[in-house]
Amino acid sequence: MSRHHHKDRLTLNEIHDLLDDIDQETVTVAINPPHEEPDVNTDCDSDASDDEVTCNPDHLPRRILSAEVNSIANEEPLEENEDTNQDLESPSTSAEPPKKHYVQHPNNELTKLKEDIKNPVDCIKLFWTDEWIEELCEQSKLYASQKSLPSDHVTPEKLKVFITVLVISGYNKLPSRRLYWSESPDVFNQLISESIRRDAFEQIMR
Repeated sequence: MSRHHHKDRLTLNEIHDLLDDIDQETVTVAINPPHEEPDVNTDCDSDASDDEVTCNPDHLPRRILSAEVNSIANEEPLEENEDTNQDLESPSTSAEPPKKHYVQHPNNELTKLKEDIKNPVDCIKLFWTDEWIEELCEQSKLYASQKSLPSDHVTPEKLKVFITVLVISGYNKLPSRRLYWSESPDVFNQLISESIRRDAFEQIMR
């Protein structure tokens, strides 16, 4: 019998000695969380710097190594036999849950939607509805009147072009949006410049 057998709590070193004394017993070891003082920094993974040690279970910090552990030694050793090895190597498949089979039912609304979408514009209209554009136009004019700003360019059609320019500027970025109307060939955007005048765009932006 080990000299530490009757102790309730053991240090890691004592556990190491205990395991050395045991021949065939199975021992369950649990490391208790270390007692931390209020001012202790617990964010460090180890005593070394983060550059020296990163997620290394073989290099635990001192506060963990000095923590107490609980151990339970089985009274009877686990005997190895052919049945045990067979159970470990080839677990029974009889307990496996039945596989689920999913059946996709036809969606008439989705099928009709796919038939109605002929081009990217049809797809965009699903999100930029006429009702939404009208509400955006009305609220923009209301804001312009409150700020004493001109709103003659705030129309549903101009708003659609304005939002399109915002989308284009999301993936075709320039240091300034004004450059889309620049005459410089390295930044000029023909699609934008022919769709809306720069003054009209800036007025809607305000």
